[in-house]
Amino acid sequence: EIRELGIVVRADTQGSVQAVSEALERLSTEKVRLRVIHGSAGEVRETDVSLAMASNAVIIGFNVRPT
Repeated sequence: EIRELGIVVRADTQGSVQAVSEALERLSTEKVRLRVIHGSAGEVRETDVSLAMASNAVIIGFNVRPT
């Protein structure tokens, strides 16, 4: 059985979102799949926290601060 870890990615630019998302997904193994469920540029917002909580996902921020 493959386990899945959902990830919400926030970064300072859309290019960074794409680069971080691709790098994270490449870290998947035969036992754990990393899946970006949402990614966008800008600060980490309450809606990101709500999405992560509802999806049992984690939030990764790159060059951003929470609001």
